Amino acid sequence: HNNSGFFTNFIKFGQKVQAVSLIEGARASTFTALSDELDRVSGKYFDEDCSQIESSMLSHSKELQNQLWEQSINLIDELKDS
Repeated sequence: HNNSGFFTNFIKFGQKVQAVSLIEGARASTFTALSDELDRVSGKYFDEDCSQIESSMLSHSKELQNQLWEQSINLIDELKDS
């Protein structure tokens, strides 16, 4: 399968949204996974500085959510078939 188009688009997307480095991106995930302060916190978003933030307006789009779901299913199906 030729996935180069997917990866090219993924890189371009990262550049558009000014993606952070791997370490900066891992900081919030590590913080949220290990922090005792967040034991009872669920469904919230944190930035690379571990500050709680609101999700983007795009994240509320049902159309985009459905598109992402369908694309995810298609990619999983492709992996199962290969």
